[in-house]
Amino acid sequence: MKTINWTKQLSVGIDAIDDDHKALFAIIEQYRLAISSDDLSPPILLLFEKLQDYVHFHFSREEAILRKTNYPGTAKHIEAHHLFASELNRFKQLYSDLPSLFPHEAMLAFLNEWLINHISTDDNDYIAHLENHQSTVSEMLAENDPGLNIYTTEKSAFKQPKLRVLDDEYGIGQLICNVGDSLGFDTQSYQRASQFYKNYEEDTDTIILDLHMPDIDGIEVIRDLARRKCQASIILISGFDGSVLHSAEELAVEQELNLKGSLTKPFRIIELHELLKSRIEESGQNKVVPQQKNKAFLPEDIRKAIKNDEFKAYYQPQLALVDQALVGVEVLCRWIHPKLGIISPAHFIPIAEQHDLIDALTWKILTQAIKQAKVWQNHGIDIQISVNMPASMFNMLDLPEKIFALMLEHQIKPQKLVLEVTESIVMDEQVKALDSLTRLRLKGFQISIDDFGTGYSSMLQLHRIPFSEIKVDQSFILKMQTDTEAQAIAETVIMLGHKLGLTVVAEGIENAATLSQLKLLNCEVGQGFHFAKAMSATHFYDWVMQDKKDNLPGFHLLTA
Repeated sequence: MKTINWTKQLSVGIDAIDDDHKALFAIIEQYRLAISSDDLSPPILLLFEKLQDYVHFHFSREEAILRKTNYPGTAKHIEAHHLFASELNRFKQLYSDLPSLFPHEAMLAFLNEWLINHISTDDNDYIAHLENHQSTVSEMLAENDPGLNIYTTEKSAFKQPKLRVLDDEYGIGQLICNVGDSLGFDTQSYQRASQFYKNYEEDTDTIILDLHMPDIDGIEVIRDLARRKCQASIILISGFDGSVLHSAEELAVEQELNLKGSLTKPFRIIELHELLKSRIEESGQNKVVPQQKNKAFLPEDIRKAIKNDEFKAYYQPQLALVDQALVGVEVLCRWIHPKLGIISPAHFIPIAEQHDLIDALTWKILTQAIKQAKVWQNHGIDIQISVNMPASMFNMLDLPEKIFALMLEHQIKPQKLVLEVTESIVMDEQVKALDSLTRLRLKGFQISIDDFGTGYSSMLQLHRIPFSEIKVDQSFILKMQTDTEAQAIAETVIMLGHKLGLTVVAEGIENAATLSQLKLLNCEVGQGFHFAKAMSATHFYDWVMQDKKDNLPGFHLLTA
């Protein structure tokens, strides 16, 4: 059996990278010796563990160095890394399935071939490039070098995200694992749920679950994961009709599982890749987000923040889909915490609602938005602003007068303000809401029914309340490309809006395919990450003034 030994000729001139290679040589040599001596239990599991460390630490370090120093062959190196990780997973799965028949010599040959092809001085350009950027590389390693020591058997501080796949089709499971490997997951596939439970790991990051399993079906697995209080991200797949998959999604959400998406068989590789890529990115972000950001805030924290003007209005652009004209913004709220940074509404809105602070907070944001609208108007940006209104605000029968006075103070026409209300608000405060909303329309304000289709008695409310706009909930828009039922609901709401003479706004547009579909349905206005995320007032103005914008070649302002 061929043996490859470390020599100075294999050095790339960077101690940290050379140390990675030396450590890899050592563990491979230990493995080779065990095979040569007919060891009945060669250290294959240790080898796999160390190789996983090598894949993460060495590959990520080398790729960071090559990107930072603008090496022309970076893409070639990354492709080689992905191929190595994929092949390593194939061997790992093979050992899991057939440990007694595992081809140790083939495994060793694979590793030797990698050493010959990847760690050699044949690529003189690569060596010369590293030598020319020694100072940059040294600075990078000094600032953030976690160190790779695969001589030791102690677990690394790095936790490679775990992807576990439950699918009764072996080929599908392997396909998913290969995609996961290319993205940096530690993957394992199971063809039976009982196998998964036998090896259940509480620190699993992502679970891909096929609903049609031979021994324990996917619905039972969902129920059991909920009982275990599983924190993993869940992705469902199914070859059944969309209604079954949709019901399973609803069940997972009701069971308070962390559902992140679903795929219908046969699915496209790019769809799977995007779902898993978002899990990897989120996993990386979770490592740097301060834990204090998820703290439970007290009512006094909210009250103090309102007093100190820590809550700020953020603005998400709304565009005419037919010609990409900027027609308005939806006003959203962010807490700019002095110590924790930007806090999302999910962490403070429920507390504000429970402790009668939501009215003061809403009025603060509404006032900011109206003042800002006047500033933009003075700079030639004359657009609508849409503000969400809580149910408690409608307890004030003089609400129309108060808002009208605020608009008058800042010289903004009532037609420029869209007040968004949900179906639940109209149901909870029927008489007062009908009173206020009708009087607001008489004064010229626009009224939008938000999240349409997610509440109750939708048709009745459309008939009773003088709405001027209807918003298709993003839960339907996001799934238009993959869920025929969601697509049908979105189409029906758009058609209904047109029949009633309402402006239809789609929220949650995240890709060009969804945008094209909405344009074919003659949806008038849209918003979503495909256009732009919510921004502060300053960033929004800068964004409007940019000469070019991603995905918006026809962007323009409406003329008076």
